[in-house]
Amino acid sequence: MADALKLGSVFGTNMVLQRGRPVRVWGTGTPGETVEAVIAGRRGDAVVSDKGTWLLELPEVPAGGPYELHVESGSEIARLTNVLVGDVWLCSGQSNMGWTIANVGAECAPSPAKTHPTIRLFNIPKVQSPEPQTEVAAKWEAATPEAIETFSAVGFFFGRELQERLDVPIGLIHSSWGGTTAEAWTPRDALAAEPSLAYMLQIASEPLPEPHVDPGNAGVAQGWAKRETPDGDWKPITLPALWQATGMMHNGAVWFRKHVRIPARWAQGPLTLSLGAVDDFDVTYFNGSEVGRTGLETPGFWSIERKYTIPERFVREGDNVIAVRVFDQWGNGGFVSQPTAMTIAPADSPGEAVSIAGEWACRVELELPQRNVPGNVPAAVLYNAMIHPIAGFPVAGVIWYQGESNASRAREYRTLLPTMIRAWRQRWETGNFPFLIVQLANFGQPDRVESSPWAELREAQHIVARDEPNCGIVCAIDIGEARNIHPYNKLDVGRRLALEALRVAYGDRDAARSPTYREHVVEGSNVTVRFDHAHGGLKSDGPVRGVHLAGEDRVFHPAEITITGESIVARSPAVPRPVAVRYAWQGDPENTLRGAGGLPVFPFRTDEWA
Repeated sequence: MADALKLGSVFGTNMVLQRGRPVRVWGTGTPGETVEAVIAGRRGDAVVSDKGTWLLELPEVPAGGPYELHVESGSEIARLTNVLVGDVWLCSGQSNMGWTIANVGAECAPSPAKTHPTIRLFNIPKVQSPEPQTEVAAKWEAATPEAIETFSAVGFFFGRELQERLDVPIGLIHSSWGGTTAEAWTPRDALAAEPSLAYMLQIASEPLPEPHVDPGNAGVAQGWAKRETPDGDWKPITLPALWQATGMMHNGAVWFRKHVRIPARWAQGPLTLSLGAVDDFDVTYFNGSEVGRTGLETPGFWSIERKYTIPERFVREGDNVIAVRVFDQWGNGGFVSQPTAMTIAPADSPGEAVSIAGEWACRVELELPQRNVPGNVPAAVLYNAMIHPIAGFPVAGVIWYQGESNASRAREYRTLLPTMIRAWRQRWETGNFPFLIVQLANFGQPDRVESSPWAELREAQHIVARDEPNCGIVCAIDIGEARNIHPYNKLDVGRRLALEALRVAYGDRDAARSPTYREHVVEGSNVTVRFDHAHGGLKSDGPVRGVHLAGEDRVFHPAEITITGESIVARSPAVPRPVAVRYAWQGDPENTLRGAGGLPVFPFRTDEWA
């Protein structure tokens, strides 16, 4: 049988193998044939099974390289070159893990000219399957500026920090999908075995609604892109914003227009128009002429920053009009970046950029029924297509940034996430590898302290990290953005994950940690709260904010705080007999408490009220 020898798709030139573990290699071949593999003088062999599959192990290889992995069966030979040995980490979750280097703020982005030859990237594309798969359409790449652009920002910053601290090669496998729930990443048998989660499989068997399809641009024929078209009857809207958040509860097509005044010197050359990320698709015009578009053909279209060049021939001194047609196929739609991402500037002088955020005019072209599909994909299908093909490839651990799509079911998440973690560890067959969780960042409105879904989801994440063996968690309560579910600061997320990896995976007991609630004591109207991991004392820039007290009535009031070393004393005139304390217990809470090293104190509550 010609060309029967084939290695699993996770194996390839430029890959990183996990140090300190036997090298596991698998693939397909001719039944009954022997497969032999050699790397760095280590040898292993296996016989191809009746099903045409094989798996072999070689003794561990010292960190470093480059090495060559030589695999042969009969007259067939496969050679994988430029192989390194170091630490391999799987980076998974939903959109905040998938948010790419291209979409982070300039202050976080790595140097565009720098290559990291000992960091290797394996970027798994988004695909789902009702049945477990064995292959993925991905390949290993060195961390060149081009490869980094489309890779997970959190994953890269985490890997870069580890590589600099440990001085060993780092392999990063990225497998994430925006808007997805944890059950989509959990094997079917694991869900079926947990009585409280088995219902998810029934939901998964129901047909998934298709996203809306754009029937075509009707607004441009009506002149909505032209400068001279009046827009006085259009509705005002402040951008950036998701239009569903403004009361336009629908999918479909919406137009946005803004008048901008261009000085004479700008009209003598091309301009650069930056809109930030647009969810989902856009066609953008300047004075009626199209200057750019982003559609379904663009990977990660909903999160890609729009930067379009406006040719000189379209620019005039004085009044000009920017018009953007946005089509939203399902979920939320609109402009999703920070206000600072929306600018216009001379192409040759970006330092002169002026903001175009703020007041725009909008008009609905096409309204379609709102389609909100929980997680967009059913249970198990992402595990099947994006995790199962690499399961068993030895890793140092997993970093996980997910939970936004499960926030309405926080109590259930206490069971769901550990079910997923245990199932993954079982599939890898290497024991309880480290599993590091990013606690949800601050986002949204400062909802009621008495009831906050995101606060409860953060609590569920903390409980899982506390109770599951070899798990860790990092706090991001201070680096989110109230109006942006995809905060730009992925650099600090990666750094904090690296610190937690040093502690959990590498045994560094001195690695910095966020202070964590330990206990509280009520003395009259005062409550003393003590913390773990607050060595060197707590601090706050200005008065401590974000602490609330409640009495038996369960109504919370802001507290006055005194810091006493590694503890705080809380009091409130409105609560003479306090029984409960909550800190940073909202979607976007005030939070000023820090440890001596600057890491934020984890949100907490002392009660267990429903």
